[in-house]
Amino acid sequence: MSDDTHDLAAIGARLARAQPPEGSGAVAAGTVSVAAGLCESIARAGLDTWEQARGVAVQAVVLRERADRAGAANERAYASARAALSAPVQPDVTGRDATLRAALVAAADTLLTVAALAADCTALAAETAVGCDPALRPDAVAAAELAAGATRAVALLVDVNLVLLPDDERRQRGRESVAAADAACSRARDCL
Repeated sequence: MSDDTHDLAAIGARLARAQPPEGSGAVAAGTVSVAAGLCESIARAGLDTWEQARGVAVQAVVLRERADRAGAANERAYASARAALSAPVQPDVTGRDATLRAALVAAADTLLTVAALAADCTALAAETAVGCDPALRPDAVAAAELAAGATRAVALLVDVNLVLLPDDERRQRGRESVAAADAACSRARDCL
């Protein structure tokens, strides 16, 4: 097992011990980062044989960095939302509902950023699967599956955060990211 694999195991162990539990939005962003890293690795392996490999590798680096920033932003928004949800109700104080709504909407916005990045990563993984060394295609398809799963996870969280706002356009944006990721993942699977 490589040191990086041990790092992933350490992350899993840290998540298992975290109290309060860490938000799954940040975990989904981490999954996008891992999937983008896999695409980058596959692209770098094909630098001598695949014309688009360099561009794919650069896109993967950008996606990885953006996913890392989005995960950190979601962690902050999730902590604020949890604090707002757990704040005691004070009968003589007004504005709690507005504060809670603002915190949940802010968290949903960060989740939508993760969803868009995850859908983009799924598309990049599909492009990787099409162009890479056939021996590495299953890994590219797996990267697409990971990123698509992250897209679905955060879209679900958006729906949960906005459950009291059934007509909010953010919910539709989450579903659109899922549809884009699912289509890209299907293209990737077609390469096998």
